[in-house]
Amino acid sequence: MSARTEAIDHVDGAPLGPAGTADAYDSRDNSSGATPGNYVYVASGNGPFACTNSVNSQCTTAANVLYWGESVIKFPSANSSNPMTPTDFYAPNQQNFTAHSDGDPDPSAYQTGELSRLDLDFGSTPPVIIPLMGAPYFAMVADKSGYMYVAPAEPNGTGATVKMGEFYTGDLGLTTGNTGNATTQVPFQASQLPIAPNTGNPVCPVTTDEPNWTNNGKSCDEIHEIAFTNNLAIIWPFNESVEMFQGSLTSGGGGYQYKFGTTPAFNPCNLSGSLPAECTGTHPQFPGGGQGGALGAMAIASTPGGATLWAITPEPGEVGWGWLYAYSINASPPSLTYWWDSGTGLSNCNSSPPANGWLATSFTEPTLANGAVYVPTSCVLTNGQGPYVNCLTAQKNTTDIASGILVFSTCQ
Repeated sequence: MSARTEAIDHVDGAPLGPAGTADAYDSRDNSSGATPGNYVYVASGNGPFACTNSVNSQCTTAANVLYWGESVIKFPSANSSNPMTPTDFYAPNQQNFTAHSDGDPDPSAYQTGELSRLDLDFGSTPPVIIPLMGAPYFAMVADKSGYMYVAPAEPNGTGATVKMGEFYTGDLGLTTGNTGNATTQVPFQASQLPIAPNTGNPVCPVTTDEPNWTNNGKSCDEIHEIAFTNNLAIIWPFNESVEMFQGSLTSGGGGYQYKFGTTPAFNPCNLSGSLPAECTGTHPQFPGGGQGGALGAMAIASTPGGATLWAITPEPGEVGWGWLYAYSINASPPSLTYWWDSGTGLSNCNSSPPANGWLATSFTEPTLANGAVYVPTSCVLTNGQGPYVNCLTAQKNTTDIASGILVFSTCQ
């Protein structure tokens, strides 16, 4: 692979691999084809959640919702004469942060309020659809406290009645399906931290109102991206390396249940023990494990030979300088095989300015199209100097700096 720096206003062609790497997911754009419902899914972050005509402090229908903070929302297709109004939703109810005696001392009554109060957005990832064959679709989303959520999404031609979970006590809308035929699991902590013995209790946030993203001085490892392929959910939390969770479908009697194992099926940098060589050092194959500062933004490319995971993450040996990593995805047993990275495997095309160092734009992921990987940057260094912690220090120390989109491809 090689790189050229280039400002891109438009990229022709659809991204390779599954959709769901934007703030909204349009089910018509899924790589497996159009879904029967043609719905759009949106996740909202901090803000109030409230509804009218609640029963026992539960909100069981989208028509009664007044404020949509901390929710994943389902919209039907629409046009100018028929604007979209939500048809279903899920909002987290069960307060997970007071499960222990030394949990948050001043909690909100519900998880929606607690996440918003502490700036731990539900919807820190976009909704990602699980495109099952012969079964209802399900949706995944995560939050800044490291929790992952799964919700039923739409029937997908099965004839099943599907409810997203709404706002039920104890999140029972997810596990019982209410009046629906599709169920899943209660939310679970997918990030490794905070977890005993690192913090005493696997609870986020803190025992006192100190910084919102820590528990006894340890980070609440935010999840900003979920990638999905072949019943594998892949995350790359802040301060950690990549992890994979195995999902499975059970069905019978007209009912469908989709769940993930709550223990990672693949965790190359397990923080509960000594880290292996591929997780440590100046240029690890799996950066981020226990070293801090890494947050993977991911996309999956489907190829005739399988699938490849592409991830942008700060490289610990380069003071946070952005690197692009590629891994082949192995389904059985679930694992990733390191393939390439832009730091040790990069060569610049002769006709292009060299990209000796770059910083990725926050909250963006690589785009896969036209046989290339497009990486948005906040600045690109075009000489051999650096690295620099941020674009400001780079600008102060060199004039050989640019910005735009890096294109990783074979030199033409």
